[in-house]
Amino acid sequence: MWSAKVTHEMPDVWGADALDFNPERFVKEAEKDTEKKRRAAYMPFGGGAHLCPGRNFAFAEILGLISALVLGYEIVGLRAEKIKMGPRAIASAIPKPTEDGDGGPVTLRRREGWEDVQWSFAC
Repeated sequence: MWSAKVTHEMPDVWGADALDFNPERFVKEAEKDTEKKRRAAYMPFGGGAHLCPGRNFAFAEILGLISALVLGYEIVGLRAEKIKMGPRAIASAIPKPTEDGDGGPVTLRRREGWEDVQWSFAC
């Protein structure tokens, strides 16, 4: 794996001004050899052919773990009406709680009927 930041700042691909914002470099006709290098070096947001091949496996692992936790445990003592959430950021899925949003002390405990369950995960 190679960081997109590295390939996006290569002077031999993007020119001497590789570290500067220069939208004209995408409008101008480039030499055939340079154009081929640019297509290989440009990976916006890890998209297209450059998406992580393990993303679906990682999502399935996370979903399985969270499902097991939700099934076997419950949060006791949380006062939802006391929680204050901050503003949403464009790049995050959910807002973060503010400092003065005290939901109270919470306890994580086994759900009734699940106290003696032994957990194991196998791949």
